[in-house]
Amino acid sequence: LNSRGQALVGRVLARLEPQVGKLLISANHDLARYREFGCPVVPDSWGDGAGPLAGILSALRVTTTPYLLIVPCDVPDIPRDLCQRLARATPRWHPRVVHDGQRRQSALMLLHRRLLPQLQTALESGERSLNRWLDSEQASDIRVQTRHQVLRNINDPQTLRRDRLQRPPAG
Repeated sequence: LNSRGQALVGRVLARLEPQVGKLLISANHDLARYREFGCPVVPDSWGDGAGPLAGILSALRVTTTPYLLIVPCDVPDIPRDLCQRLARATPRWHPRVVHDGQRRQSALMLLHRRLLPQLQTALESGERSLNRWLDSEQASDIRVQTRHQVLRNINDPQTLRRDRLQRPPAG
């Protein structure tokens, strides 16, 4: 839950909804709970434990749009125009990954569906590193500034408590 008592995934979905045509959630656990958010829930077709690449592969397999915007549910302050920023970036067919000025935010990216065969081949060969796969596909790091300069990951109770104490609710 964030500082407003809202599930982080709900905040991310609310930020994404005006930016994209369709929403889906990639998850392997608590599927019924995620379905309560009203969008399709896609479990990894590769099997649990294969990491983020498996979830991305599953999402690429079911998407009907040319591009897939990947956003983790633990980054609640994504820009309200993130998809537009990444869509304007070049090159057109390579992954476009958010860089916040300090580091690559590997799990925030825009991928074209034509990358599905390369991703499947990488997983079949044993690749599990998101960054190594992105590098092998000549990903472009796209500088995305936010109001808070650095995109924060809230993935543990201590970070959440600190976030609640240090910041007013984002609007």
